[in-house]
Amino acid sequence: MSKMVFEEKVEEKGYQISILCIRLANGIIIIVTDTTYKIGTIAMATPSKIPEISKKAISSLLTAFDMKGEVVARAIAERLATELGMAVLAIVNLKEKNLDRYKTVVKGINNLIKKIKGQ
Repeated sequence: MSKMVFEEKVEEKGYQISILCIRLANGIIIIVTDTTYKIGTIAMATPSKIPEISKKAISSLLTAFDMKGEVVARAIAERLATELGMAVLAIVNLKEKNLDRYKTVVKGINNLIKKIKGQ
């Protein structure tokens, strides 16, 4: 059986993010945080059913906890759904929001994709 739980930590310039990924039979749940694992902005994405028309995933948001992270949560969910070809539930909780911090998140997501595809 392939690995079902992945954790990725990335630190750059004193800023650390943690990514927890749980692989299910029909998708993944991912939590991205720069503090502790907890509920934040939630985005759900599924791969496009008609790749000839659009390769971009389809997504929706639940912003009951943190409306500031909705763009990042949606981008993470859509990227993973597109890259992995499965449904993604992304929970994002980031206190620090600036371009350098988002670059660290992208690096962590890229590392996670490599880990998942390598299984």
